[in-house]
Amino acid sequence: MKNKKLYLLIFPLLMVMLVIGVLIFKEKLAITETTTLKGSEDEKGVTNVEVTKVVRKDLVRKIGVPASIGPLHKATLYAKAAGYLNWINVDIGDQVKEGEVLAEMDIPEMVEEYQQVKAKLRGAQANYKKAEADFELQKQTYQRIKDIWATEPGAVAKQDVDVAKAKFELAKASINNEKAKIDNASADMERLKALLEYGKIKAPFDGVITERFVDPGALVQDATSNNVSPVVTIMHTDTVRVFIDVPEPDVPFVEKGDEANLVVDALPGRNLSASVTRFANALNPGTRTMRTEIDIPNPDQLLLPGMYGNITLNLDVIENAVTVPADAITVEKNNKYVYKVKNGKVEKVQIETGIDDGIRVQVVTGLKAGEEIIIKGNNTVSDGDTVKVTKRY
Repeated sequence: MKNKKLYLLIFPLLMVMLVIGVLIFKEKLAITETTTLKGSEDEKGVTNVEVTKVVRKDLVRKIGVPASIGPLHKATLYAKAAGYLNWINVDIGDQVKEGEVLAEMDIPEMVEEYQQVKAKLRGAQANYKKAEADFELQKQTYQRIKDIWATEPGAVAKQDVDVAKAKFELAKASINNEKAKIDNASADMERLKALLEYGKIKAPFDGVITERFVDPGALVQDATSNNVSPVVTIMHTDTVRVFIDVPEPDVPFVEKGDEANLVVDALPGRNLSASVTRFANALNPGTRTMRTEIDIPNPDQLLLPGMYGNITLNLDVIENAVTVPADAITVEKNNKYVYKVKNGKVEKVQIETGIDDGIRVQVVTGLKAGEEIIIKGNNTVSDGDTVKVTKRY
């Protein structure tokens, strides 16, 4: 009974306190709304913006394009004559020097022919010596008979003189004939020597073996055969070529010597500086890009053919250019605008732009250095608006 009385006393008190709390909350809410409304009315038609000045600076036209690395020189070597591979003393990864014999072919038919021509040459040389001795004999005989006939006509018959002369002329022709045989055999020897040299696969330049296709004992066809088989591939990598494809809009700005910076995915943290070495002066019709090459010294052999990276190419430099941040520009129907602020008023200005470096844009016409433009809030203002500058950069 006592608890019931206590409950009846406390409950009304709690209800009174609840009503008072609700009234106080409503009063505070009304004050807050009034204050907010008053503030809004005070700032009605005024937008807060942040501005920066138009500045002059040197601006570089840059592009970033994918790059692939290749050797300065590459050659896949074939045999010039068909035969069996006698030996090969190189494998992938081996460094070789220009002129070094890498492999040799066994060409038995050509070796046999060479031996035959060699024997033919020896025979021709022996016959030449014999003809030479006979020529001297006939020459002396004819001279003696001719002298006797001239001093003592009756001592020898005119016919003997004629016979001696004929033998002399015949010996002279014979020696010339044997000399021609020697020349022909020598020419055949040189030809076969050259053909036998074809059986030797030599390095055309300093480089590294990157592919090997055959082993000793394999039948290798010559380079003119339908079933031709390569022997090795060699690459010169002391200097590498970096290949890039420049998009059509940037092609007019490419020049030999343009600065380039290479970053390779396989070598993080390394930035390699170089310059444009050559370009095609023609576009690929399929991609509308121009092949451009950059030679980079590679003495430590860290850059390997087939690696992939990115080239940043500095194509053009505009000195003392009028520039604005790229974020300050708005585009409407292919026209570009910025919002200039003067004495708290907004002026919408159409501009013509030039090159950009991804951060700042060159302004060709429409602005002067030192003018203030909106960089934050430019998407919420219109021409003629009143604004409040809250920050200057």
